[in-house]
Amino acid sequence: TEIYTLSLHDALPILDDFVGKPLGLAELQAALLRAAGEQAPPAPALPPPSAGPGAAAGERLLDTERLDNLGRLEKLTGKPLVRGIVESFLAEAPRRLEGMREALDRADAAGLTFVAHSLKGSSGQIGVLRVAALCAELETAGRQGRLEAATALLADLDRELDRVAPLLAERAAAS
Repeated sequence: TEIYTLSLHDALPILDDFVGKPLGLAELQAALLRAAGEQAPPAPALPPPSAGPGAAAGERLLDTERLDNLGRLEKLTGKPLVRGIVESFLAEAPRRLEGMREALDRADAAGLTFVAHSLKGSSGQIGVLRVAALCAELETAGRQGRLEAATALLADLDRELDRVAPLLAERAAAS
């Protein structure tokens, strides 16, 4: 078996599209249609905001379209996805928050960056918008070595996880 490796420079002439994370069913479908030379349908309108405890008027704590996409995938595959993914997130998020606190206590910017990136990805996958945004800020602070900024961001992240957890638990129970 031959293994091929390409540098980014070599790959650029053949790369003509990009699908970013978190990958949703609609984004994947549109990319596949574009690759086949077909026109992708217009993106559907966003659902109304989901308010939760302590949410400001019009604030979106949860992008329900992300979980709806997982629900559609669940129906296509016949495998339970939504409940498992949400329950895993709810169990893992406090551990990751603690991991970020420990990294901050050790002045470990790389550790903070790594854990923030991980939680950013999983929260984006299930549509927890503000959690993902706070994790992105923490990731940037860690990458830039601005650990003093991380303390307040961690407190905000902790509060945000408390706000969104009941919405996620309700959604998991309903699936």
